[in-house]
Amino acid sequence: MALAGRGGSIVISPNNKVAEMTTWSLEMSVDTIDTTNFDSNDWGEFLMSFKSWTVSTEGNFKPDDTMGQKALISAYINSTPVTLLLKVNSTVQFSGNAYVTSLSIETPVDDKVSFSAEFQGSGAITPPA
Repeated sequence: MALAGRGGSIVISPNNKVAEMTTWSLEMSVDTIDTTNFDSNDWGEFLMSFKSWTVSTEGNFKPDDTMGQKALISAYINSTPVTLLLKVNSTVQFSGNAYVTSLSIETPVDDKVSFSAEFQGSGAITPPA
């Protein structure tokens, strides 16, 4: 069954929704170690190594969102981690600790002011139960 994204949100601990975000994206990946050798019979062989995850989000800039957008700006400036809760809807969500690695506020002359952030996960991400 497909899910609609309209129930989604991005929250930082303990329960501070980042205001007016319109999208978030979670990417999970794993490093590999090449173990290919002369006996590999023309096929690459690999071992799984470290897993990692990143998140990006964007939406409308809301300068008075002190518990959301301003808190992310502070976390970036102070190099402190945040606990992210990535809600697909009210029952499906991912969570984990992450650092804010990038922030952007874009102010076009002919459109709305936008806010975006990128995060690097630190440790495991908890998948939906």
